[in-house]
Amino acid sequence: GGMAGFEKTRIKERLSRGKDILRAVATAKIDPLPNGVEFIHNGNGNNGHFAYTEFAATVKDAFLCVASGQRLLHVAKDLGFGSQGALRRCLRSRWWLGEKAMTQKRINRTWNAEKDRLTSGTRVAHPTPIIVKTNLAEEPLISTELFETVQDILKQNHNTWTQNKTLV
Repeated sequence: GGMAGFEKTRIKERLSRGKDILRAVATAKIDPLPNGVEFIHNGNGNNGHFAYTEFAATVKDAFLCVASGQRLLHVAKDLGFGSQGALRRCLRSRWWLGEKAMTQKRINRTWNAEKDRLTSGTRVAHPTPIIVKTNLAEEPLISTELFETVQDILKQNHNTWTQNKTLV
């Protein structure tokens, strides 16, 4: 039983290392893509290239609206994002600059001598995100200045919210 547990742990570690290797390849798709970006296979394995879809024009409009000072809730409803959270996740994506970034969290496993087994550990962020320029970087959807402007707006009051209540 113990050997099976160790082998399962080793398999998980090998799979996560393999995913990290593929994330660093500019012509491979390993993670889900945001709405507005599609992956076109070349026919050989996981290689191909990325392209913007028709929805990318809506994303560009969203960046312009947020940069001009409109509220996220209004922009999300007007442009059909569904919710303010969905719009925020879309605007934070680096795909619109032509970059794919891995900011997922990894599990930091440690050996617990008292229990004589591996602990599940805690989820810790990668020290530096893996950012890879794709073929979309040649003609990005938006400029870097516009992206940074919107990121500064999204950072403001990101931990505060207003609960809707009805006064009876």
